[in-house]
Amino acid sequence: MNTAIIDDDSMLAQLMHFTLNKYAAEHNDEISTSVFDSGEAFLQNFVPNKYDIVFMDIYMEGMSGVETARRMRALDNEVILIFLTSSDEHMPDAFSCHAFDYLLKPAKPERVYRVMDDCLEIISKRISSNNRYIEFSENHREVRVYLRDLVSLEVNNHYVYITTVNGTEYHPKQSFSSLTKDITEENFLLINRGVMVNMDYVANISDGECILKNKSSFPVKIREKNAIQKQWMDYTFRKKSSL
Repeated sequence: MNTAIIDDDSMLAQLMHFTLNKYAAEHNDEISTSVFDSGEAFLQNFVPNKYDIVFMDIYMEGMSGVETARRMRALDNEVILIFLTSSDEHMPDAFSCHAFDYLLKPAKPERVYRVMDDCLEIISKRISSNNRYIEFSENHREVRVYLRDLVSLEVNNHYVYITTVNGTEYHPKQSFSSLTKDITEENFLLINRGVMVNMDYVANISDGECILKNKSSFPVKIREKNAIQKQWMDYTFRKKSSL
C-alpha cells in the first residue's frame, strides 16, 4: 500500500510517518510512505493511482492543502484523502474535495489507527470487487493503472504504449508479456502480436481492423480475424444482455 504525507512542518510529518510505520508493523502490513514539504512538490511527483491514501495538511506555505487536493482530484478520484489540520475552520472547503476524514494535529496514534482501519476496509473491498491494476516504472516513477481505465497496450520497439480512458499515455520500457501476463479479465482481447485492447472501449472490429472509441485503430491478426471479431461480438452481446 502506498501513502503520501504532505506537510510543511517536518517534525509533525515525521511523527505521522513513524505512526504509519508502527501501524504497519503491528498489523503485519506493507506500507510505503512518501513525505512532501509542500503541495507543489507533491503535485510535481504525482501521477494518477500512485497512492492509496494521502494525508494532506490544510495550512501550508505556498499552495494550500485544499488547492493541492483539488488539483489532485482533477487527476485521481480514487485516492483516499485525509486532511491534517490544527483547526476545523475550513473543513467545509476541505470536504468539497471529497475528503474521507480529517485528523487534528498533532494526530494521536489511536486516531490514526482508527482511520487506517477504515481505509484498509475500503481498499480491501475495492480489491475484492476486482478493482485490479497493472504497475510499471516510467521516468523513474512508479505508475499504477486500473484495468477498468486501460484502453489499449501496444508494443513499439522496446517500449509498450499504454493508453487510458482519460487520454493519458504511458511508454514504459518493459516487456509486453510482463505487463499483460496477469490480465485475465474477459473484456481484454489480444488482437495481434503485441496488441491488447479493452473491449469495453472498442467501437468496431471489421475488415481486419479494430477501431476504438477514441478513434485510434489497430490491425487485427489476419489468420484469426474472424475468431477475434466473433469474440468481440459475443462479449458485446453478453454485456448488453446483463444490463
